Formats: sequence, C-alpha cells, structure tokens
Amino acid sequence: MLFRHARLCYKNGSLSRERVRDEHFGGSWESFNASFDTSSAPAAGIQGQVTVFSFDKPEILPSGVSGVHVFRDGAYLAGGEADLTAEERASLARRVVESQFMSFRKRVTGILKDGGQLRRIFVAGGGSVKYGLDACIMLRGGLVLIS
Repeated sequence: MLFRHARLCYKNGSLSRERVRDEHFGGSWESFNASFDTSSAPAAGIQGQVTVFSFDKPEILPSGVSGVHVFRDGAYLAGGEADLTAEERASLARRVVESQFMSFRKRVTGILKDGGQLRRIFVAGGGSVKYGLDACIMLRGGLVLIS
C-alpha cells in the first residue's frame, strides 16, 4: 500500500489564536475554549456568516500574506474585527480556528492527485494540545468540518 502525505507549515497558527485570546477573551484559554465550544459552526445559506483570515505576521502559506481580513456574508469589512457585533466577536475563537483549517484544506487539495481524498489531519505543535481542537475536527467527503 502506498502512503502519501503532505506537510504544511504555517507561522500564524498559534500567533493568531493567542492574539484573539488576548484581545477578546482576557488572555484566558479557558474563556477561548468555552467560546469555541459554544459557538456554532457556519451553516450554508444562513445570513450573518462571518469568516476571519488572521495573519498576524507575514505567512509562509500563502506566501507573504498578512493582516486580519474579516468578511460577513462574503462582503469584506474594512474595519476588521472592530466592525463585528458583540455576538460575532464572541465567536472569534471558532472563526480563527475554522479559517486555519479552511486554509489547510485549500492548500492540500492542490497536492492531492488523481481525485485523492483528504482522509486524515494530524495537528502538531503547541496549539494541538487543546484550544478547541480536540474532538472537533471531522472529515466528510474530503471536507474539513469543525462541529
């Protein structure tokens, strides 16, 4: 059996989660995790969907991108996180983790060949210990879903 794997390296994983923790959850991982656990995953077709791409330092993948980019229902919010409602800011723990996995999925689909499917994700590094990641990642039909 042939095993294929890809390793992707990101600079901003922990940096972005730590910034969100510090700015929106009083520096507490407990508050960050509680927010993650109580925030719902986005559902297709529901108004008010928020997506956050957070690159606190110039990123390795995608090369050189930086800044915090916030979208609501696909529309860019020029004021970033400041343009979010209090309820939307309360869900930032989940949104920052989701965006990291969306980026991972985007990058790995370009690596897969011959209709290959993403079957497993191994998360390593300091952020893999908990911070909302344990028991929250599922793969369905090659899609990364955080439930």
